[in-house]
Amino acid sequence: MRIKFKKTNARGTASYEAGSEDNPVKYRAKIPMSMLTKGHADLFKENDLIYRLKMASFGDISEQNKPRKRGEVRRFKVCDIQDKHGKVQGEIRRCIIKRFGLFRGMRYHEFDIKGNTFCAHEVGFGKAGLTISIYEKKPNKQIALIELGATSYNSKIEYDIWGVDELSLEIALIFNLFYSFRRFDRRRETFDTTKETHYTYTINKEAKAKYDPMFKEKIKKQMRQQCEGDEQND
Repeated sequence: MRIKFKKTNARGTASYEAGSEDNPVKYRAKIPMSMLTKGHADLFKENDLIYRLKMASFGDISEQNKPRKRGEVRRFKVCDIQDKHGKVQGEIRRCIIKRFGLFRGMRYHEFDIKGNTFCAHEVGFGKAGLTISIYEKKPNKQIALIELGATSYNSKIEYDIWGVDELSLEIALIFNLFYSFRRFDRRRETFDTTKETHYTYTINKEAKAKYDPMFKEKIKKQMRQQCEGDEQND
């Protein structure tokens, strides 16, 4: 399955829409221009609030002062995931695996939702853009892939999200909303036609290995089979 997640405008609050070709606005999202001061970003499904991302205060960032050891995973809580009633359903953590030597450490994110833990691994390909592979931690199975091109116009950022099912797409969308804040995608758009290019390169081999080029092809094949089955049923 596939959906697009794109910014539509920014006037004090950045607005986003997400959906498929059949339902282009199934999800909506809002991020304040300064999430650190406003405190949250909201994700809506068919106009109902389903999740709120609330940034953690510096006092909440546990394990920040623990000593670094080779192979140790240091985790920094950066965000709470709340439901529409304000009840915490999970959190997002920035993780660093310490290695010896230049460029040997690996960085990624972990987040808890729907009773499971997921890992998000970003890999940059320069002019070809970047990808974020979403894995379910146990049994270490990839469930979604987020793609972002290197070039955008008028700060209108657009992501492609590929997932094995609708739930996987929604899980990836939650992280994508957080990632959009982290990249400052919420900044005010310009009125003149502008072109922006941002190159991201990943050198770490351990991180690059998290990208599976066949995952997207598997999802495309799954979508074709589903279309063929729908045609036969008609």
